Amino acid sequence: MGDQPVRTREYAEATQQVIDEEVERLLKEAAERASGLLQTHREALDRVVKLLLERETIEGADVEAAVRASAPTVSVAEPRQPALTHAANPAKGLN
Repeated sequence: MGDQPVRTREYAEATQQVIDEEVERLLKEAAERASGLLQTHREALDRVVKLLLERETIEGADVEAAVRASAPTVSVAEPRQPALTHAANPAKGLN
């Protein structure tokens, strides 16, 4: 495109396949974990949804109260995982 130099990949097709498979595995694991968390915390999620339908906007304290009301032992903060971006086509292989 224009004056930009053409870049070539500096690794083999087999390496690209390994990278693609690992990305797919990581995305699948993340999707399964997210689904599990949503199922585990369904009652809290339903309470948050109800609040949002009633008020449209809620504060963090409202979310915390909804979570505590549904399960007093549930921690609001789950362990953080590295963020994933849509650039890796997260929909691929998740069906």
